[in-house]
Parts: sequence; structure tokens; C-alpha cells
Amino acid sequence: MSRILTGLVLIIVVAAAAILYAQKHDATLARERIADLRHDIAGLNAELDILRAEWTALDTPDRIQALADRFLVLQPAKPEQIVKIADLPIRPVFEPPLEAEAGDIPVAFGEDELTTGSIGDVAPSDGRNNEIDALLNTLTPNSGSAPLQPSGAAMPGAAQ
Repeated sequence: MSRILTGLVLIIVVAAAAILYAQKHDATLARERIADLRHDIAGLNAELDILRAEWTALDTPDRIQALADRFLVLQPAKPEQIVKIADLPIRPVFEPPLEAEAGDIPVAFGEDELTTGSIGDVAPSDGRNNEIDALLNTLTPNSGSAPLQPSGAAMPGAAQ
């Protein structure tokens, strides 16, 4: 029995020594990694100090004034260029006419036709939906004088 107990204790001691060695090795690697990181941080702080010194040298008012005189064509402000906000003209506001004719529809961005992709071709009305037909006729510029056009057709008054 004592041999079994001695063998078991010996196995436990060897396992504990292996675990202890692995932990010591991991700690040594972590210490080396920390030392490398501290060295890298010190190097980056030195670079940062150099960059701050360069920034300070580049940011001096005398240097900026010399560059402005050399590359920019600036003149001193004249007294008549300085005005109060109340003296500025009011921005014109575009107001569309209240009752637009078929040819009075403004054309945006120099296009001759109004193109949309949201509505397909309009099917001819069969007269069953009188309320919808009446609403559509009030929305068209001709107000019932001409049938609805398919979306690909040119608008009245537009250049073709």
C-alpha cells in the first residue's frame, strides 16, 4: 500500500511541477511582451513629441503670413465691403403662378420632358370608376379637354 501511495504522490508532484513550469514560462513570456509594449510606447511618444514640435514650427503666424503673401492674391478689405446683415438684399423667392396653363409648366434642369418612374402607362377608362375619373381629370392640366396620356408621351407645350 505504501508503494502505491508513494507512486501516486510522485505522479502528483511531477504533474504539479509541470504545471508550475508552464505557468512560470507563460509569466516570463507575458513579462517580455509587456517590456516590448513599453518600449514601443516610448518610441511612439518620442515620435509624437517630434511631430508636435514640427506642428508648432509649421503653425507659426510669421510662416503662415509669408506663405499667404507668396501663394495667395489677397488684398485688404475695403470699408465698402463691410455691411450689416440688414443691408443685404432679400433672396428672391420663386412663386409659381396660381393658375398654370398647359404650356406654362416650368421645366427643371433644362429637360424638355417630365420623366418619372413611379407611374406606368395609364389604361383607358371604361367609365366604371366615375369618382376616380373625375379626380384624374381635375389633376390634369387640360381638365378634361384631352384624354390622359401614357407616361412616355410628350407633355403639351414641350419641345419635341
